[in-house]
Amino acid sequence: KTVIGATLSPSITAIEESISTLNYAQSANGIMNKPVSSSLISFGVGENGFSNERPKEGSSVESWQEMEMRLQYMQAQVEEAQAALARKHLQQQELQDRADKSEADLLESQQKLFNANLEINSLRDAVAEE
Repeated sequence: KTVIGATLSPSITAIEESISTLNYAQSANGIMNKPVSSSLISFGVGENGFSNERPKEGSSVESWQEMEMRLQYMQAQVEEAQAALARKHLQQQELQDRADKSEADLLESQQKLFNANLEINSLRDAVAEE
């Protein structure tokens, strides 16, 4: 049997990633594996480090199917990574916009404070003259 562990985040900011994980786990529910005890590639056998032996009859179809499943899995991983990257970019842009607005608000508040201090000093001078 194949077991899939799906890790989800309770955070609202990771809802899309959690849904994607659940969708993948649901679609992977029907995967049927046929373990093969022998490998098609043996490292360290030939000059270039690969075996020169031909694969056993019938195992090339199974390995082709296995490679197709791996390719599909990797494509799904790439899509999930691209979606996560896009979400992170969006979050980073929102934080940058908030930081820019906060800096502008700070400068405005500092200018108001400076103007208020000028007015207070002028009023003190006016009171002192009376």
